[in-house]
Amino acid sequence: KSRPAKYAIDDPVWIDTPLKSTLVPLDLNNPVQIPVLGGASGMDTFLDAAGATYLIVSVFVNPTTFSHETNSVLFRLAGSSTGVKVTEVQRIPTNGAHGATVMSMPFCSSVCITELNGAFLCQQECSAADTFVFIPFHDGPTSLLLRWDEQAKVLVEVLDVPTAKPVSVTGFSYVGPASTTHYALVAQAGAASTMLRWNGTQFLAAVSPETFSKDTAGGQVLATNTAQKMMVVENGARKPLLLVSQFREAATFLSRPATLLRAQTENILGIATPTRIVIHPN
Repeated sequence: KSRPAKYAIDDPVWIDTPLKSTLVPLDLNNPVQIPVLGGASGMDTFLDAAGATYLIVSVFVNPTTFSHETNSVLFRLAGSSTGVKVTEVQRIPTNGAHGATVMSMPFCSSVCITELNGAFLCQQECSAADTFVFIPFHDGPTSLLLRWDEQAKVLVEVLDVPTAKPVSVTGFSYVGPASTTHYALVAQAGAASTMLRWNGTQFLAAVSPETFSKDTAGGQVLATNTAQKMMVVENGARKPLLLVSQFREAATFLSRPATLLRAQTENILGIATPTRIVIHPN
């Protein structure tokens, strides 16, 4: 066995064709052109139920008008005799789109029926996992959450998520003993970022008296300094860690180091017994 290759060109499988080898099977001489005018800020991909590949490209600014109110674009990618065929599927109005993140989460909706006695009965039904696209808007008070409609083959708007100058979004799932919880980590410019919890119909920020009646568990506000990215670090059998990359303090412009946070479990006495929660208006 030969020694480990330090560079791709040192590997014995390197072939004579420049810039190509079996370890780096990328054709750098004939790239596929994506028909976006410019101003793209991020992209992500997902597959539909039939296995077709889709590419979502977020556009931060229109390069012609310099307006942040422009269209992000969804493309379908397919193999062809000449390489890869790129087809535009949908244009999505966005405002300062700063990236795009594909997430897989259950989606819940109310299904109502009329029983034989005339009673109107509604119950909640949840899918196992739907495809969502979270597009953070650096401009404005909210960002956009979209869901893939398998029948119509387009992305449909689910809700506007409150944010404050988001820079990036990272999704992760925590698999607990009884259930799996889905989160969105929103890194934001300024002094705070957020961890949002998905409850099947919406993303929840930190709990408040307004949300206690529906959900007693929500997200969290994290003190950061112009955070650029947040990511989850797997920690073996232990609970995951959260790594936050920070740029600088907004007020002093001094650079800030990255921060590593650990998960914490709160044990509430008596939670296994019937508990009464009283919500104070103040």
